[in-house]
Amino acid sequence: MQKSLHIDPNKCTGCLQCEIACSFENYGVFNRAKSRIKVFEFHETGRKVPYTCTQCDEAWCMHACPVDAIVGAAKLMHTVVTDLCTGCDLCIAPCPVDCIEMVPAVGADASWVRERADAARARFERRNARLELERKARRERLAARALKAKADPDAEKKRAIIQAAIERARLRRAQP
Repeated sequence: MQKSLHIDPNKCTGCLQCEIACSFENYGVFNRAKSRIKVFEFHETGRKVPYTCTQCDEAWCMHACPVDAIVGAAKLMHTVVTDLCTGCDLCIAPCPVDCIEMVPAVGADASWVRERADAARARFERRNARLELERKARRERLAARALKAKADPDAEKKRAIIQAAIERARLRRAQP
């Protein structure tokens, strides 16, 4: 069963207990730095509001990860696969809500052996190959669309209508 967390900012007292409980639940320690819940303080009003990853439309963290260690989909749950993460920190800067926190690796995750480095390099190369294929497919789609637009017998008429509309807008804007 999928777990979900409901945050009601109107009930937040700013006690930070949610951060403490989250770090204990996920890492077994009471450490706010390891919490997946953050509490933002609006200094002007003195109000505190808890927040988590907003599952943003673009999922910029996923785009930034060079080894595809962040999985999921835009607007849906995305998460870091700890075993695949290299700790490069490239996902932190693009996060629009600043909710990514790098937690020091422990145990087997802390040691990098040759096999793990080779696997990360292979994922990086596969990602680059996939992105290049996607770029090529996009260029081909755009070229086909441009050819189709040129072949359209009404293309000149459409351009003239659009140009006339733009000119009318310019004239309206120029009038006081």
